This record gives sequence, C-alpha cells and structure tokens, in this order.
Amino acid sequence: MSDGTILNPGSGGDTILNEDLGTAKIPVSKIHTGAHGTDGGAVTIGNPLPVTSGWAIAASGVLIPVDSLAKTYTYSGGNVATAMVTYNAITYTRTYTYTGGNLTGSSQWT
Repeated sequence: MSDGTILNPGSGGDTILNEDLGTAKIPVSKIHTGAHGTDGGAVTIGNPLPVTSGWAIAASGVLIPVDSLAKTYTYSGGNVATAMVTYNAITYTRTYTYTGGNLTGSSQWT
C-alpha cells in the first residue's frame, strides 16, 4: 500500500500523508510554531521548537541542570542581581540587569 490516502476518492479530493504499516496507517504531520491564528513556520534547524529544558550552557561549554540546583541570589545594588549555583564542585554565576523593575538583560552562566 502507499503512504498516502486520497480523501473522497474519485472526485479529486486532497491527498493526506500517512505511513502505511501494513496493518494500520499512521498520520504524518509537521509541527508549526506561532500564536493562535499566526503561522510561525515549520519547525526546522533554523526555526527550532521554542522549549525550556531546565538546563543551561555555561560560557565554558558545560551543561548545567540549573532548574534542579539550589540557587543563591544576591542583590548587588542599583539594578543588578546575581544568581549562583554549584554543580560538580564548580560555582557558576549569572548576572541579571533590571530597568524600571523589568528584566532587561542577563549574562551567560560563567
């Protein structure tokens, strides 16, 4: 069998893509991004799926599981705060900058 199904055969219906396993057909689809009513385009290497993994890459290239680690926050005065985490006996620091109470910038974990 083919990996496609014609809707309303005999009257020129659309063909939908599916994978034929011999005993069943599984629909094949693509993931698109964007808010409701907006097409943000297909998910590709250049347009990745926007997800948060709970991990971060430090400037040194080390992958840090920041969401699962205890964090120490320090207010540095003015509009700057610092977060620190320790992973594999190494302490990593990230600086956050605020303007008018809104987060306006953050550094990479170093």
